[in-house]
Amino acid sequence: MYNFVIQNAPIIFTILGALIVVGVYYLFGKGSKPLIKLVDEAVVLAENSFNSGEGKQKLEFAFNFIEKNLNFLPWYVKSFALLFLTRKRIIDLIEMSLNRLSIAFGSGKKVDIKGNE
Repeated sequence: MYNFVIQNAPIIFTILGALIVVGVYYLFGKGSKPLIKLVDEAVVLAENSFNSGEGKQKLEFAFNFIEKNLNFLPWYVKSFALLFLTRKRIIDLIEMSLNRLSIAFGSGKKVDIKGNE
C-alpha cells in the first residue's frame, strides 16, 4: 500500500487538487445565491417597512434581519458567513443589493451608505 501511494503521489495530489477546486467553486459559485437572496429580501422588507427619509432605521433593520436569518441558510453558506462577514461587509452587501435593485427597477441611482468607508 505504501509503495502504491509513493508511486502514484502525483496522480493522487492532482485528484485531490481537482476536488478542492470543485469544492471551492461550488461554495463560492452556487453558495453565494442564498446569501444574496437573503440580503435582497432584507433590503426589500426595510424599504417597505419605513418611510423614505428613515435611512438609518432601514439600514439597522436590514442588518438585524440578515443577522437573525443567517441560521436558516445552508450549512456551507452559514459557516462562511460566520467566519468572514463583519458589520462592514454586511453593509457593503446591502449597498450592492440597493444598487442592483435600483438599476433593476428603473431609478438607476448609485447608492453609497455614509460612514461605511
